[in-house]
Amino acid sequence: MMSKFIGIKAVGFDLDDTLVMTEPKAFETENKVLVRMGHPPMSREVHLSTWGQPLDEAVELRAPGVNSQEFMKVFAEEFEKRLKRDDMDLLTESASSTLEYLSSKGYYLFILTNRDGFETVHLTRGGHPISVHIAPEDVYHRDNVDKPKPDAAAFNWLIARGYKPEECVFVGDSLIDGQAANAAGLKFIATLESGIRADDYFKDIKVSAVINSFGDLKSLL
Repeated sequence: MMSKFIGIKAVGFDLDDTLVMTEPKAFETENKVLVRMGHPPMSREVHLSTWGQPLDEAVELRAPGVNSQEFMKVFAEEFEKRLKRDDMDLLTESASSTLEYLSSKGYYLFILTNRDGFETVHLTRGGHPISVHIAPEDVYHRDNVDKPKPDAAAFNWLIARGYKPEECVFVGDSLIDGQAANAAGLKFIATLESGIRADDYFKDIKVSAVINSFGDLKSLL
């Protein structure tokens, strides 16, 4: 059987729970912010049901009545504290070796996340494990794309760089990842590594492949 991924030149990744496993840490950090602001903590179910959405929008669903602008200010403080503890956005050995493998094959690698710019700047600093494999200018977020996922315009910059949609594949763990890829004409690979999703979660969108771990990409690309 012919591979679905013949002719692929660019491979992109969502960040949270795709390239790095972050939902439990994000849940803990966001609840710390809510408590600091005098709000009751959210339940894990609420957090999971809105996971993948831009934080400033999701928090209004996770904590009705919260001042989202104030939340983001306090969150930025707690996020920096977490980064200093070096327990956020760490690559597993499997993810690192897979990125190295894909790079050796000549694929253009990029990140497209719905995080804000301040949540991604540390990824572009020299010495961060991700920066070893993905150049700073190839990390895309809400502040440097035309529109965030699930809008197809999230990939406008990729097409402007000369890549045709059929030459690109995007790997993600949420519906908005798949919806954006589908809308832009990219192939989409769904990852279940976080354990948050199941196969049927993606039943209403077009999926080219489903992987159980990031390392499975080596057998596809």
